[in-house]
Amino acid sequence: MRIYVRPLSREVTRKDLHSLFSAYGRIESAEIPVHEPTGDPLGFGFVFMPSRTEASVAIKALQGRKLKGAHLDVREARPSERSNGHKDTGRVRGRRSC
Repeated sequence: MRIYVRPLSREVTRKDLHSLFSAYGRIESAEIPVHEPTGDPLGFGFVFMPSRTEASVAIKALQGRKLKGAHLDVREARPSERSNGHKDTGRVRGRRSC
């Protein structure tokens, strides 16, 4: 299950997300999208957990939890609709720093 996490402070890294969620199960990936021209984080991230059960437990446990100054909103990620009618595949450029 792909999990959407926001807001993320500028100090949060992929490693932080991985560590936070790994207490609830196996993590396949953790990404923090960045603004392409500047490399600045966009303030949200995605975590992919292959087990739907483990992901659901993580969502419930981490909802509202504070991470580096921000109370997290954690939920299942939904594909967004682009203006051209195609579904967004969710591919984003991840933050390079861990």
